[in-house]
Amino acid sequence: MKTSIKTFLVLGLSLFMISCAHCKYGSSEQITSTLAAKSGSSVAGDIKLYQTKKGIVMAKLNISGLKPNSKHGFHIHENGDCSSADGKSAGGHFAPEGHSHAGPEAEKRHLGDLGNVSADENGQVKAEIEIPRASLKEADKFSILNRAFVLHAGSDDLKSQPSGAAGKRIACAVIK
Repeated sequence: MKTSIKTFLVLGLSLFMISCAHCKYGSSEQITSTLAAKSGSSVAGDIKLYQTKKGIVMAKLNISGLKPNSKHGFHIHENGDCSSADGKSAGGHFAPEGHSHAGPEAEKRHLGDLGNVSADENGQVKAEIEIPRASLKEADKFSILNRAFVLHAGSDDLKSQPSGAAGKRIACAVIK
């Protein structure tokens, strides 16, 4: 009987480790947002979100269809709506504290200001981004649920108001 219990525990732990491929983040919950191409682009991909034990939200990006070696503004917008062809239905940057636009390192910035992502020589972005102060809890003031990720055609200059002069919205993904 002891062998059976031991075997059961080992199998159970093994299954947990396999099902929690991102356990290094301390969370077994994952949200996947699928990008929809906007403004005539051919961008595709997804963004996987995890909340760490320390409460930090991590975003794992897997994006394709960009110009090789290009740089793109990447933000969280206030509306979880990607229905318009130009992505403008997502509204402006998510700014629950009312701060001005800035880079992701600035103390005072939109919570949705994530800076830029860079495509490799194949036009792909494979990156992980930390989203400080963000939450995946529905009732939280800093919750990014029911908002949208937006990828822009150009790079964010990290200072122009209200959105960094990053150009057209070329991809959008609702966070749900």
